[in-house]
Amino acid sequence: LPKYDFSTNHVTSYETFTPGPNDVYIFEGIQAMYPEVMELFPTDATRRLFVTIHSDIIASGVEIDKAKLRLIRRIVRDFQFRAADPAFTLSLWHNVRANEIQNIMPNIRPEDIVVDTLLPYEVYLLSRRLVALAPEMPPDDEFAGQFTALCDLLLNHYRYAFRRNVLFEYSKKYGRSN
Repeated sequence: LPKYDFSTNHVTSYETFTPGPNDVYIFEGIQAMYPEVMELFPTDATRRLFVTIHSDIIASGVEIDKAKLRLIRRIVRDFQFRAADPAFTLSLWHNVRANEIQNIMPNIRPEDIVVDTLLPYEVYLLSRRLVALAPEMPPDDEFAGQFTALCDLLLNHYRYAFRRNVLFEYSKKYGRSN
């Protein structure tokens, strides 16, 4: 199994892993669902727990799908806890999403447990943090359009509920309609 150092963004080493017949193992992270990892465990003896955003949100006629919500979470988390600017996180997203589609979603079985971690108020909290990161995104960056689209999506999502907050200030500064 790889050991990853988030401060350097590199795998630092690998460790051999052999599960015992009566052991309980908890793996965290997207790599835990790789087929190569799951092959280590007998299918009839495993229960898998997926903890993720599993729902879309629709409000004021605006839909935000679960993949975009996961991306927004990731951008905010990476900036706050990993010192990664939005452009860096967006540069990784295509591969993260492709991995999710190829290795994670097809491996969810009916007997697995899926815990939807989306909280309805979370989108508002994340939106404030995401839009506040606008100064961290250079306008000429190749991912600036994608970042702006996410901010606009959140702005449209909350256009009726919030008039004088960071989202409204973003719309005035960057010329977005509300």
